[in-house]
Amino acid sequence: MRTILEAETRADARIVPLAQAGGLSDVGGKAARLGELMARGEHVPDGFCVIGSGEQATALALDAYRQMGPDVPVAVRSSASAEDGREASFAGQFETALNVRGDRELAAALAACWASLSSERVEAYLRRRDLAGLTETLSMSVLVQRMVDARAAGVAFSADPLLGTRDAVVIHAVKGRADALVSGEVTPDRYRVTTHDEVQAEPVNPGHSVLGEDQARQIAALVRRIAEAEGTPQDVEWAIADDGLWLLQARPMTALPPEVSWESPIPGAKWAKDLQAAEWATEPPSPLGATTTFAAMATARQTYRGWPPFPKAFKPAHVLINGWLYMRVGGPLWTYVANVGGSMIHLLTLGLDGDRRARRRWRPRLVELEGLARAKPTEMDDPALRRHAQRLLDALGWWWCEVSWFASLVRVGQMLVSQAKPPGLEDPGALFRGNDSLLLESERGLRRAGQDPGDLRNFLARFGHQVESADPIHPTLAESPEAQRWLLSAARSQPEGPDERLARSREARERAEQLVGALKGPRGFLARRAMAAGQSHAAHTDDAVFHLQQVLALLRATYLEQGRRLAEAVVIAKAEDCLLSRG
Repeated sequence: MRTILEAETRADARIVPLAQAGGLSDVGGKAARLGELMARGEHVPDGFCVIGSGEQATALALDAYRQMGPDVPVAVRSSASAEDGREASFAGQFETALNVRGDRELAAALAACWASLSSERVEAYLRRRDLAGLTETLSMSVLVQRMVDARAAGVAFSADPLLGTRDAVVIHAVKGRADALVSGEVTPDRYRVTTHDEVQAEPVNPGHSVLGEDQARQIAALVRRIAEAEGTPQDVEWAIADDGLWLLQARPMTALPPEVSWESPIPGAKWAKDLQAAEWATEPPSPLGATTTFAAMATARQTYRGWPPFPKAFKPAHVLINGWLYMRVGGPLWTYVANVGGSMIHLLTLGLDGDRRARRRWRPRLVELEGLARAKPTEMDDPALRRHAQRLLDALGWWWCEVSWFASLVRVGQMLVSQAKPPGLEDPGALFRGNDSLLLESERGLRRAGQDPGDLRNFLARFGHQVESADPIHPTLAESPEAQRWLLSAARSQPEGPDERLARSREARERAEQLVGALKGPRGFLARRAMAAGQSHAAHTDDAVFHLQQVLALLRATYLEQGRRLAEAVVIAKAEDCLLSRG
């Protein structure tokens, strides 16, 4: 696939063979990089660069094209002066034409590439990245290369584009050409090739993987070779044909998250992931989630003080590390003795009463939550919108502490009852189930909507705020038709409704209570106290979760309103892009 071409110049236009393009500034970023890689011996499809534009440049390009053979299929790609750079890649901003054949198609493809230099899309891209000053100096050359008859193609990254980790090459592969992958028309097979050359494959169709393990290792070796030579993580386009692996493009990864390093914020301290918070993080948090919702949850846990104010083993006891909430473990013995002793006093005196806590503490907070829900972010000016977001974060922290408190008391109650070992009690958790709640009411509403689609609107009006994660990047139930379809289908297929399940749980709870009630002496006394404390908190845990979800939904709506304003100002492309920024 190598053609011997010679450089040619006419007036302001010039042709440069790709093999000679390395290091030249006027061939554009893409062609210069590919020329350098070709000079290093990488397998790059041959071609030429068209410098200049207009009739003279087109005539030179047609002459060079005819030297490649009669109607040879080629790829015609932009190679702008700032393209594939470290500050901006311009990925997808300029025109590309594939499988171009003949003089007429080549002339049209050249004209489209030149015209894309001054498109509104490119101008908006420059404004979003604060690079508007490049407009006057930006120039466009065009790269013409032989098409690769690809059996498989795709992209590969020397670092994980989502996590920022550098411990594996991430490969996305599809059958045939990669343009269907780039446009999002097909879902790729995914591969991770570790530094030890272990291949972890995630094929779309198990048993029909696009790549073999040796091919994945060959692509990984290519990507690592380029990244090592360039000294920065690389985004590489590749293709596999009958004559081997071809390198189509290589550019720096400009949107890569910072490399994750796990370092204790306090030298020598020991940390464990906060399991309560982990239930609200279904995946690594987004930059916005890590710096807003999860940060608020960490601060709330750290500053929370109950009564009596038990001494804390550490300050800080809760921190956010790489977006995840951690709690500190280990510590002076006296703090544990004080906490255990205080908890026992509470149990013995029935001080741990979840019903009383909910009555006294929740009423003013529910009034506040109703006010926050009635607020209209679309009618607020920017300072008011920021204050509204902060009030919601404060509310989130408060409700998060309530969820944590109520859930932890249920766990403690179950643990203490288990240690009492009531004869015949196989499932101590049955003591703390069988509670009606707002979450159970949402199941009733869902079941009604499953039977009568006309009820779906009413269901979403009351329960559409539910979310699967504390990260605002995730949509609410009301925003996700796919989740609605799945839940409605599940509700229709379940033979037992929420009320039948509730009745069965209550029967099991009564049987378990009789077994605990039969315990004698101090063991029975402590077990019944623990059961009462746990049950009074279990009765309200799901309601606390329900209200926490309300706050999370209001926060997401507020951030999307901020994103809408940024999109109108052409700071970002669309409102949802704000969910990928830091708070």
